[in-house]
Amino acid sequence: MSELASALKDSVVRVFQEEVDRDCLHAQEATGWVSHLWDLTEELGLTQVLVSEASGGVGGDWADAYEVIRECGRFGVPLPIPETLVGRWLLERCEMEQVQGPLTLVRDEPVVHRVPWARNASAACFTRVTGSGTELVVAELADARMELGTNLANEPRDSFSLNELPVRCAPIALPSDAILYLGAMLRSAQISGVAVELLELAIQHADERSQFGRSLIKFQVIQHNLARLASAAASLDAVSRMAFEIMDTVGFTDDPCSDARFAIAAAKCRASDCVDMICSISHQVHGAISFTYEHNMHFFTRRAWSWRSEFGSGSHWAERLGKIALNQGGDGTWELVTGLDKADQKFGLTQVDR
Repeated sequence: MSELASALKDSVVRVFQEEVDRDCLHAQEATGWVSHLWDLTEELGLTQVLVSEASGGVGGDWADAYEVIRECGRFGVPLPIPETLVGRWLLERCEMEQVQGPLTLVRDEPVVHRVPWARNASAACFTRVTGSGTELVVAELADARMELGTNLANEPRDSFSLNELPVRCAPIALPSDAILYLGAMLRSAQISGVAVELLELAIQHADERSQFGRSLIKFQVIQHNLARLASAAASLDAVSRMAFEIMDTVGFTDDPCSDARFAIAAAKCRASDCVDMICSISHQVHGAISFTYEHNMHFFTRRAWSWRSEFGSGSHWAERLGKIALNQGGDGTWELVTGLDKADQKFGLTQVDR
């Protein structure tokens, strides 16, 4: 972890521990938005991690951004910090003027459905193919007529038409499906953070509660479940972190088999497939108490269940991985799975270190 990433993580954890409590999460569900928390994150520059220092940002890379996004998932932060962070990276990448306020990400369709935080966003970013290549389109949402909705976690997921909205466009050196992959990368990191929180809650509960005269954590079945939960959390962190690292070293190219898209697809596939297991185990360890609204666990499990299908479900990404494997053949797929050298060049690691 770089010095900047470590500093960002320490800062984010400290702020979220103080600000994102039960009252904050209740307030978001009641009103749809927590304005004071958004203002604080803007003041701290958390949405500017991927913007260069010359443009007033933090000047971090994707590995640095991972620490922020993962902690957003771990604390269940009810704000579009990840989406805005990527949106501002897109704007700077094609030298467009930055947009004030929250941003969201959409697919290029005349009518878009269940867009994260659309009612609160100043603009929506998407990519589309033109005769001369790919361009970034930024649609202003101030006057958009929306059909309001929410996901299972009561986070805004709204639908609207892109037609007749004011837009700005600029060429951008990205594949046309970049938004799908970037969104999937965000959700895999957030689910990774949720897994860490669920593990900590389960360990704490099992250590504090007793049954038949001894602590729950002494029972072998509980230990087995905690081990499974810890293994899932570790694997999610590893595969999601790798996707962010490869975005730094390779990024997007013309070949989805040799750029970051393979790693992102693997990360989101693993994250989506893990959600049922990490949520069911953590609820089983807690027993009936965790299903009550008074307990905090549902704030995290509901988010994980919501995020698993956003920007592609596990089966969607498994199909994409399968197509890559078929195109590459056995030897080529093995090289993709084991080829850590591109990420290792940045961090000075060897296969043994890994």
